[in-house]
Amino acid sequence: RLGAEVTVVEFLGSIGGLGTDGEVAKQFQTILKKQGLNFKLKTKVLGVDSSGDKLKVTMEPAAGGEQEVLDADVVLVSVGRRQFFDNLGLENVGVEMDGKLIKINENFQTNVPSIYAIGDIVKGPMLAHKAEDEGALLSEYLATGAPPHLDHNCVPSVIYTHPEVAWVGKTEEQLK
Repeated sequence: RLGAEVTVVEFLGSIGGLGTDGEVAKQFQTILKKQGLNFKLKTKVLGVDSSGDKLKVTMEPAAGGEQEVLDADVVLVSVGRRQFFDNLGLENVGVEMDGKLIKINENFQTNVPSIYAIGDIVKGPMLAHKAEDEGALLSEYLATGAPPHLDHNCVPSVIYTHPEVAWVGKTEEQLK
């Protein structure tokens, strides 16, 4: 960690995010603790004050309770993902939405016959390699007519750290 003191503040009760197997998350956290990382789980960040020479991160237990302040030189905020639709003009051409996602059929086609959609703007995990697979399947479909098939249960998830953590399929908890 190049001499930096690192504190991970996580709203959930374990690291790795939703969909991470509980045992994998526990072992991953143990390894990172041995590397010197600190963890504040089940903790909600309320805000960051940058008015002084240090950043002051105000947080409290996720379930509510007494606030505490963490002094930091740098704060990296990573809170989920969201689709980016701004200025695409989808509403102008009548593309149907499915909540916050673009509605598609089994061939990635929208209700507008000449518009197809893949990646973070359609159902499934918001992962680059899932979008890449969808792009390859869509290209093959458009070139050959071969119907695309992507099983979202077979899309791997990866956490790029040292050590790297990856998994594919359902967790033990999801299968119980």
